[in-house]
Amino acid sequence: MSHPSRKTRSKSHRRQPVDRASAEDYLEAFLDLFPPRVIQRIARESGFVQRHRKLDPVAFPYTLAFETGPQLSRTLDGLRDAYNRRAPDPILSTGGFYERFTPELVEFLRQCVAHGLTRLRASPGNRLTPKLARFTDLLIQDSTVIRLFSALAKFYPPTRLAKSTKSNRKAGAKVATLFSARANGPARLELFPETTSEIDTLKIGPWVKGSVVLTDLGFYRHQGFARIEENGGFYLSRLKANANPTLIDSHLVHRGRAIELEGKRWSEVAPPPRPRGTRCRSGTVVPATGVSWETPGREPPVSARSGLG
Repeated sequence: MSHPSRKTRSKSHRRQPVDRASAEDYLEAFLDLFPPRVIQRIARESGFVQRHRKLDPVAFPYTLAFETGPQLSRTLDGLRDAYNRRAPDPILSTGGFYERFTPELVEFLRQCVAHGLTRLRASPGNRLTPKLARFTDLLIQDSTVIRLFSALAKFYPPTRLAKSTKSNRKAGAKVATLFSARANGPARLELFPETTSEIDTLKIGPWVKGSVVLTDLGFYRHQGFARIEENGGFYLSRLKANANPTLIDSHLVHRGRAIELEGKRWSEVAPPPRPRGTRCRSGTVVPATGVSWETPGREPPVSARSGLG
């Protein structure tokens, strides 16, 4: 007997089947991003391949990228079999396949990832909205922590909090990702020990020129904001609760009898905090996009050059 709700459900509300990409679709996208001639050049420059007839540099990274998936218990035999299905000259022994996992392979994969990220940024798939058209890109920096085997604790030590939890985690890596809105994908990936602070994972340089950098409070530092401005970039960040900057400009147009904001401290014009349990409408206070402010005790003044108002 079927459930009563199923009888009244209309056909229009039924979930439509989703066309999933096939293995050939993945291969076509892979070869479009990594042409064989480029992979072969990177393999020679990194020292991963010396004689092409013994190892296929195109089939090897494709196997590692698409044949592992989220399965943590993937065996070397399974990877070797997947590689042999695509390579013209198969590797017969498991030991011969295992010997390919060398520092040269790490350098080869690192250069391949760098090439892929460069291609994604060079041919962006998205366009910024008219309000953001004056900027080169919209970049979002964030990080996450992944668990590692205890044998890697020497290189990726966990935090003291992780050691005291019931998970008994012995090693952890922090993956710092810089996401590009125009490329619709990561612009940079870096690995750090879990003990590394959020601020230390963001290295400001000439790459921020013309772009807006979005960060959360974990990256809040006046020195970092000044570095972004010195390199010709822009930033957007929430304001810390204990911060009290001096407002130097307002980009918002208020109706009625609006007060002057220039030269005032944020504590003088900020709305009173709401009691716990109350809800406020979205967009009630957006100080980062509406005002420019300076950091006390620093010359020249650091301004929140949002340009979004």
